[in-house]
Amino acid sequence: MSAVAHDLRVNLPGFEISLDGSAVKADFDLKSLVVDGPMKDGVLQADQYDAGKKADVAKAMHGEVLHTEKNPKAALAEFRKEVWDLLQDTGVAMAEHDLGHERESQQALDRLVAKHAQEAAYQIAEVHAWRGEKDEAFEWLDRAFAQRDEGLIGLKVDRCLASLRDDPRYAALLAKVNLPHAS
Repeated sequence: MSAVAHDLRVNLPGFEISLDGSAVKADFDLKSLVVDGPMKDGVLQADQYDAGKKADVAKAMHGEVLHTEKNPKAALAEFRKEVWDLLQDTGVAMAEHDLGHERESQQALDRLVAKHAQEAAYQIAEVHAWRGEKDEAFEWLDRAFAQRDEGLIGLKVDRCLASLRDDPRYAALLAKVNLPHAS
């Protein structure tokens, strides 16, 4: 959720942590997730999001969590409910790819590029990386850098970009945006 998940305060009242032998297990009820709003310099900016925007961001986060848990069918259903077409097309492109629906994945990516190439280069790169298209992902990450896309601060933790981390261009990009690369 690069477009919304940076410096965001969320409340997850149904969160539980337990020990199962030597493993730590975390459980939560995704439906209990509440978005409080964006943060700036450690301070909640409560007036920045109205109730509708908070609900939209929470719905997008539902789809992202389901998607990263490898439940593409449920994620697709959540992403199709997303009202912000940028997030909808990003999520739909990845979920359709995971379901083996390459034509539908490409259609969602084509919509994303047609409507949002100027402000969503990072999300376009996420889709390409998710689909294993490294060259295209790096091209769009370079565009994101040129656009000063805030999503770049998530480079080191964004699961959508995992396929890029063993590529030498990834280390070069981290250096370019002044993020240290773990050796």
